[in-house]
Order: sequence, then structure tokens, then C-alpha cells
Amino acid sequence: MKNIKHSSTTDRNQKPSPTAHAWTPKSLATIRTTARDFANPVDYQHPYPSMAQFANHLALSYDANRTRHSYYRQVRLIHEHLGCDPATITEAQLRDYFLFVKLKKHWTPKSIRQARAAASMFFVRLHGRTDWTVFSQVRTKDHDTLPEVLTRQQVHDLLAHIRLRRYRTPLKLIYCFGLRLSECLGLTIHDIKGRENKLFIRNSKGHQDRVVPLPSSLYQELRRYWAFHRHPLLLFPNVGRGDNNSPASLAQRMHTATGPMPCSSLQRLVIVARKQLNLPAASVHSLRQNAECRKMPSEASGSPKFLRNPCALGLATRHFSEVLQERQELVPGPIAAWPALERIGFGQRFLFEREIRMKINLSCFHGFMAQPERDNRTVDPVLE
Repeated sequence: MKNIKHSSTTDRNQKPSPTAHAWTPKSLATIRTTARDFANPVDYQHPYPSMAQFANHLALSYDANRTRHSYYRQVRLIHEHLGCDPATITEAQLRDYFLFVKLKKHWTPKSIRQARAAASMFFVRLHGRTDWTVFSQVRTKDHDTLPEVLTRQQVHDLLAHIRLRRYRTPLKLIYCFGLRLSECLGLTIHDIKGRENKLFIRNSKGHQDRVVPLPSSLYQELRRYWAFHRHPLLLFPNVGRGDNNSPASLAQRMHTATGPMPCSSLQRLVIVARKQLNLPAASVHSLRQNAECRKMPSEASGSPKFLRNPCALGLATRHFSEVLQERQELVPGPIAAWPALERIGFGQRFLFEREIRMKINLSCFHGFMAQPERDNRTVDPVLE
């Protein structure tokens, strides 16, 4: 790829010098394990007391700093657009602001709904403007457009085009397990249970945890990658900046990193790669969506929410016939006799059709993908 130098020695296991940086329990506590770090709006410098009051209200209402930041940002944009204390504006001014972001800024329906929800919380719940009717007048409907979907060959070409292992490895995890970008880059060595073939996803969206099955071959690949930098906590540490890009220098900078790889690094890399390959306008999240379509629809897929999701329907329509062409195994029997795999995340899913279960063997997928079958060989529980 452009602006990326590749060396044949990049993938060699270069162990950092143990005397260069000695980690202590106190210094380990300063390592940031979240790919995106959002501060609590309570700690912001507030231009008006009403916004400080709104920050305290958000701290009581929501647990995630990202949600608090998003709602506080919408009120801050109202303040910056009108140039005054948002608690002093009138209903007509707020209506003009919504017309501005819809007709001039061309915000998406989701962004407009978020602005309406934040304004409603600020003016109605916090300042008691219950007589305002502007919130019921703002109606936005999603544009049901099908997303850009990559074929298996296009995904294979995209990953093969990214030559540096430190970028290719997290993209493999995102595609194989359907991880979010922040979930993948925030992984630590304690989230990998090699003996149990499990990968723990902690503190995900909505502060929820889940477990996905980890193939043995992919586990070994993660071990080899970690052996290059040997960070005491992070699996994908930040490389940082430096003039010396030799393997030993890269390994040393990654070993002493205090945070994971930035999300923007992978996002920009995928955009450059797909432009060079003339692929559809896909992003890193498209790999997660392609992983979603690899699941056969279960009993939850027939829900009205799934049927209303254009992304899910578009992916299922395009890939359903391709998945059925893979090697299949028909297993007759009652549904209750089989374990419910919905609780453990991605992996082999089952298609419920009366009394017949269709078990899709994922071993026919790309060569770069690890085999999904469980391997009961004795492996180390940590990447050591």
C-alpha cells in the first residue's frame, strides 16, 4: 500500500529488551484499555451554569460517558449556533435551529433524532418547558438504503492487500467474530482463554460482556503476534511515532505503549486499501456486517425488528444463497436436543426449519480464516 514500507523481517519475533522499560503494578494501572476514551461532561469547562446542571443530570441518567458526551455535545452545538445561554432561547429559535441542521447542514435522520432527544431532555425534563410543541413537530424517517456489501473474494483481496501484520490481525478478528472496532482494539491478554478456546468481549456496547469461541489456529496467530511486542496488558498496543521503524524499535515502542491502537489508524487504512482495489465504499464496520451475514438466521431472525432492518435483509439476500452452497450437514431431531449457541456469540449457527436443523460447516471459508471447530488440544491459557 502507499506510504507503507514492508520488510521481510517485520513479522519476526523481536523480543523487547527487558531492561528498557520495567512495568510495575502502579504503572500498569495507568494503561488505557479502551480504544475510544470519552471524558465525563461533569469535568468539562462549562460556559453557563445551565450546561453544568445538564452535565450533572446526564451523569445521573446514563452510565456510559459516550452517551453523556453525545447528549452534551448536542446542547453545546445549540449554544454555539445561537451564541447565547441555551436556557434562555425561545421555542421559535429552537425550531429555526432544527430547520438549519435539516435543510442547510443535511444531517442524517439519526443525528436529528439525537439532537431532538438531547434538546427535549434539556428543555422539558430539566427546565420544565412542557408546553413546547416543537419536539412533536420534528419527525425524521430513516432512509432505507441497502448498505455496501463485500463479497468473500473482495474481503479476501482487502485483507491480503494490507501487508503489515499489526493492521491485518485486528481486521481478521473483526471479520471472523463480528467485533466492533473498539471491542477488538481494546482486547487484553486476560480476555483470551486459550485452554477453553474462548475470547471474552468485555465492557461492550451498553456495558455488556459476551464470549465468542476462539479457534485454536487463530489463537496461535495471536500468540505469535503478542510475542513480537510482549506488552504486559494490551493485545494491540499503539505503535506511536518514530523515525526508526526497524522491528526492534517497533517492538520496543509497542511494549511501552500506554494505550491501544487508535481507531482512526485502521479506518484510514481500510479506506485507502479499498480505493486502491476499487472496491465498494465499505469501512471497517462493513467487515462486522459481513460477519453478521455469515450467521444463519435463527428463531430471533424472524422477529419484526430483524425484518425491518434493511442492513440485515440486504446482507441476508445477497449471501444466503452463497452460504447454502457450502458443505452442509442435515441433522434431524427435536430442537430441544441441541444447545443454544446464541448466548456465546458468533460461530456455527443453526437454521431452524420445523424438525430439521441445517448445520453450516464454516471450514470452506477463506484460507486466511481460522477453522471454527473446537480444538481440545492442551494449550496455554495465556499468551505466554
